[in-house]
Order: sequence, then C-alpha cells, then structure tokens
Amino acid sequence: MNARLPTADGRRIACIDVPALPLQIVLRAHPDWHDDPVVVVEDDRPQARILWANHHARREQIIPGLRFQQAKALVPRVHAAAVPPADIDQTTTELLRLLLAFSPEIEPARDQPGQFFADAHGLHALYTGLDHWAHTVHQTLTARRFVAAIVVGFTRFAVAALARQLASKNSGWLVLRDLADEQTRAAAVPLTALDIPFALRDQLHTLGLQTLGEFLALPPADLRRRFGEPAAALHTRAHTTWAPLTGTRPAEPVTFAFDFELPDTDLQRLLAAFADRLHGALQQLADRRHLLTGLQLTLFLEHHPPHRERLTTAAPTRDTDQVLELVRLRLEQTRLPSPIERFETTLASVEATRQQLELLATARRRDLAAADRALARVRAAFGDAAITRARLLPHHLPEQTFRYEPLTNLTLPRERTAAPSAPRPLVRTLLRAPQLLGSLPVHEPESWLPEFGAVQRAHGPFRVRSGWWQQLVERDYFFLETDRGAILWVFHDRRQRRWYLHGRVD
Repeated sequence: MNARLPTADGRRIACIDVPALPLQIVLRAHPDWHDDPVVVVEDDRPQARILWANHHARREQIIPGLRFQQAKALVPRVHAAAVPPADIDQTTTELLRLLLAFSPEIEPARDQPGQFFADAHGLHALYTGLDHWAHTVHQTLTARRFVAAIVVGFTRFAVAALARQLASKNSGWLVLRDLADEQTRAAAVPLTALDIPFALRDQLHTLGLQTLGEFLALPPADLRRRFGEPAAALHTRAHTTWAPLTGTRPAEPVTFAFDFELPDTDLQRLLAAFADRLHGALQQLADRRHLLTGLQLTLFLEHHPPHRERLTTAAPTRDTDQVLELVRLRLEQTRLPSPIERFETTLASVEATRQQLELLATARRRDLAAADRALARVRAAFGDAAITRARLLPHHLPEQTFRYEPLTNLTLPRERTAAPSAPRPLVRTLLRAPQLLGSLPVHEPESWLPEFGAVQRAHGPFRVRSGWWQQLVERDYFFLETDRGAILWVFHDRRQRRWYLHGRVD
C-alpha cells in the first residue's frame, strides 16, 4: 500500500500571520497614534489590564499585564482603547475574504486571532512561483494597512512558528525549499517568539533551553512528568505532520426586506412589517450560534435618495423587543422628506460564547415534558421503532461499536468544550455496510475511486484485529486524501485480500 500510494509529503501549506490583531485594529482606526505608545485594554476602567502594547509602549516599559493606571503614570501620553469581540470577528472576516482570492482553502486559527493557514499546493502554476504568490499576498495586506508575515512550507506547526518569528522582525515573507530546510529553520526559532505560557517559558529558560529545536529534543514522557500537560501538548503539536485544513467561507450577512404596496409614512405599519421579518432573521442567527450586535436599516423613499440608519445594541442579544425599541426611537426622531416605498435591513452579529449560550438556555429552558408527549404521538402513529438513538458498545470492529435502540424520554445534552489547544475533531461518517472496492491499480490511480478522484496521500495502516474466538477479522485501515478534496476511510481485509470503503471524513 505505502509503495503504491503517495505519502504525506510534497504538499504545501502557508501560514499568514497578522500579529497582535486587536492592536492593529486600534492603529487602523487611529492612524495618528502610530508614532505614540498605544495599548489595548480589557475595558475602559482605569484599573483595566493591558492586553497588547505596541513597540513604542514596550520601549517605555509598558507591557501586557500592567494596569492602565500604572501605564499612565509611566507615560502620560499613552493611548488606550478596548477592542470588543465583534470588531475582531469583523476584521477576521475581512481578512478571510481577502485571502480567499489567493487560495481555495483558508482556515483561521482557533486560538490565535489574525493567524490563517492556506493550502498553497499547486499555486506556483498560477503565479510565476510561490515567492511571487507570497509577495502578492503580502502586498495586498500591506495595501489594506495590515502588518503581516507569510511563510510557505510543509507542516502546520513549523510554518506557524516561523511566521511568528518573522512577524517579530516586522513582517515579510519566506518560502521554504524543502522539508529539511523547514526543519532546520524551525529548530532555530527562539521560544520567546512562540505563544507558550510564561511559566513554562521561564522553566525552560532556567534549564538553558532557548530554541524550539532544543525543546523538541526532550523526551515526551519526561516533559509531561516534569512540566505538565501544556508542555506535552506543545510537543505533540510540533510532531504532528498531517492535519487537514478545515476551509472556512465567510457567512453571508442575514438580511431581510419589505416592499410597501403604496408609499407609506405610518411608523406603526413600518414597525409591524419590520417585527414580522425580524423574528425569522434572529432565528437564522440562532442557527449559526450568533447574537445580534447591530443593524443597518435602508429606507427607499419616493422621489428621493435612500436614507440609511445604523444602530448598535448595548450588548450581543436575541431580544426582539430590545431591537424594535431601538428602531422605534431612532425613526421617531427622523424626519423623512417623502413616503417609504421599501426597506432593507442587514444584521451585524458575533459568535455567541459558551457563557452567553448558557445564559440563554437558563432564561428559556426547553420543555422536556412537551417533547416527550410529541415523541409519544410519533410512536403511536408510526410504531416504537420510529424513534431510536445510538448506544455505544465496546468492540474492536467499527460497525459493531454501536447499536440503535428505542428512545422513550429526552434529556438535555451536555455541552462539551475542548481545551483551546486541542485539535479540531474529525467527524467520520460510516457506511451502513463496507463497500467493496476493486483491486488497487498499479497505473492510472484515478480509476480506483472514480467518484472521488485520484489518491494524493495515504495515512496508515491502523490495524484492527478481532473475533479470534469465533471468526478472525484482520483489517488495515487507511485515511486517503484525493485530489478532489475528499478524505476517505478504507481498509484492506488481510484474510480476503480485498479493499473496502468504510466511510469518509467530513
């Protein structure tokens, strides 16, 4: 298998790092502050902690962790601003839209605002080379007044580490020649350039460890025992050579509109039409796990140019009454030169945090008794087998690790949250029964899986051996990546000497 299918090498991945994104948001909004000490604070209180500081502030001994009052005492001319999560999300979406013009797959980093991974494989054919591609991306970001560093290499962790080091030297771009070049350069990255806990960094510094290469040379078992789970997790991420990109597309904003049969000036009729459509729009935001932060209302007037109003909520919300009250108060103070023919509304939103969702769930608990009554009606109409749930079972064979059983009563799901450093889980969709594949071709690999394309990389084998006490089953499982973007889960039955498709990864 390994001799005939491509392995996990040769693929190109790029890291686009826009460092200190909240600080860059502030400096873009206040370009006249560029030559002064500037900090980003938690909120507008004098005792608020400093989260980010530009190099002018650091030169004056103002560092993250200080209180703004302390920074003001050190340097009276220091500028400060708080950056709400909605502004970070909006800028991240702006960057995502920019970068999608240069690569079909862009993945924002989960725990590093401003850091993106891009699929750079094959882009040299569209440009005069990857150097030209990286230079073009850098020029585009610079033209939008973003400071950025771009590294094109082969593994996710290495390009991220090198991009962060490059960003600390005031941006630029770098294209690595081969995997050996990447490993050599990544090993020399100083630990101070990486986003690792300060306590861990101090412990490693005490031992004389200064670079990433010196850290990775430590035995993993000793790392966990001496420095704890954060050090072991960092070591594991650094040695992970394959992690598929999860391409992200910016969601289109939620909008709604209404046309009046005749031009109208009555505020109550406008509010009634607005409220009727607002309920559905807020439900769309809820389906995305978003909360409303503001809206733009455009009123199209008879024989006059459109009139636009922007409204911002006090906090992210799904409260219809609060939004209607804001619209009513604004329009009551607005004098329009002619009747309204049509209105259009675009909602601004931000992803809801776990705490916000918990508050909403507490405020509006689900009626489990009503749900059970609805299930009882379904069972009465279609039989007890109409509603089932999967029960996990301890077994080696994947298709025997669960069974479906009747569901009688509903319970609230428990929300599980992964650690910020945990990789995203891969969701595996199993076929009802393994699908027999043809023999593995020596030539023309695209003929083996014509529906999914030619295999580009293979990961495995992962052996499963079970049933020796009844009927022995021996399987070698593989993850296959195809040139059409599919990730398939196949196995080779060692006893039958046949290949089967068992599922795919979403």
